Amino acid sequence: KEVAEAADAARKAQEECSVLVAVEAAKKADEERLAKEVAEAAQAVRQAEEECLVLQEVEAATKAEQEGMAKEAAEAAEAARKAEDERLALETGEAAKKAEEERLSQEAAHAAEAARKSEEERLALEAAEAAKKAEEERSAKEAVDAAEAAESARTALQARLALEAAEAAKQAEEAACRADEERLAREAAEGAELARQAEEQRLAKETAEVAEAARRAEEEWVAREAAEGARRAEEERLAREAEERARAAEAARRLEEEQWQAGEAGAAVAPAVAQSAQPAEAAARGPEMDVAGGNMLRQWEQQHDQALHAKESAEISDKNALRSKAAQALQEFYEERKLNLAKQRQAKRAQESALASGGAAATGLGEGKNTWESVVDLIDTSAKASAGSTSDTLRSTDRMRSLLIQLKSNPPPLVFC
Repeated sequence: KEVAEAADAARKAQEECSVLVAVEAAKKADEERLAKEVAEAAQAVRQAEEECLVLQEVEAATKAEQEGMAKEAAEAAEAARKAEDERLALETGEAAKKAEEERLSQEAAHAAEAARKSEEERLALEAAEAAKKAEEERSAKEAVDAAEAAESARTALQARLALEAAEAAKQAEEAACRADEERLAREAAEGAELARQAEEQRLAKETAEVAEAARRAEEEWVAREAAEGARRAEEERLAREAEERARAAEAARRLEEEQWQAGEAGAAVAPAVAQSAQPAEAAARGPEMDVAGGNMLRQWEQQHDQALHAKESAEISDKNALRSKAAQALQEFYEERKLNLAKQRQAKRAQESALASGGAAATGLGEGKNTWESVVDLIDTSAKASAGSTSDTLRSTDRMRSLLIQLKSNPPPLVFC
């Protein structure tokens, strides 16, 4: 009986050691797999961030060059929204990986605690074996035979337990993968909806700010033009009046000089008086001619001012017409955008309700189905290839579309680590 108990204790200790070794190996394999997945996720996040930055730069350049084209602005906003959706999806994947690492670290801590307890039990068993060493020497031959039988039984039991543990681990890993995929799909849908709402609010705010800034700049320019025209007209009027006053003063001075000379020579001969009267008449006619010339100049200035006012009125009417046309185009763009957003919301709600009601069957993630088919259903496979300007080439999604279609046709095999 003691030999059987000793053999049973030895078998249990050996099984516990084997389980600890298996747990340690599984933990190392999980750590290596997680490190590899984290590195791949970091690389994918970096690439997505770079693509997002490139798309943002292209969008800014396109807005600066083609400010009045609403259709291209809408396309740029759609590209930015898709890039933001991809970035949020990658961030949610990274958060899921971190949660998985924390869970594995907790499991590793539990496994370490179990290993410590097993080590304590093993030490206790070794102490008991040392105490019973003398008795075991007496029955060494019988113990050897019993140990051989126990070893063979233990080997068979370990093989069976290893197969069962591998099968259970595989099933648990499959269930965890399916649950993670469903959770990631739900989180990605929620993140996409939140990002879309934030992008809509940001675009509306930016559009209002740009319109307000344009209106203020236009008003300031009109005010500056009007003030500059008034200042120039006033300066020209003052210059003309000063010139007319100078001419009149010069004519009066000449007339006075001639009259004074005529008064001094009044006692002289009559021909001298007649000769002196001629310059006086010429001097008297001089101011009249100057006044006539001033009237013609003033008349020309009035006509020029009227032409300028007419031209300014025409420019203001043209600007008002352009503003009304732009406001109408902007309103049509917002109405069309509102309809598209309503359609997208309706489609998203339908997908969410299908996901909530059908679970894995609605998303195509059930057992034996191709996961990439549900992914391809979310994109437009009938879109034409982009060709032309550099901005269209940078926003092109043809390669990603062809890659998804290829994955749908030839899906890669599932790998369970």
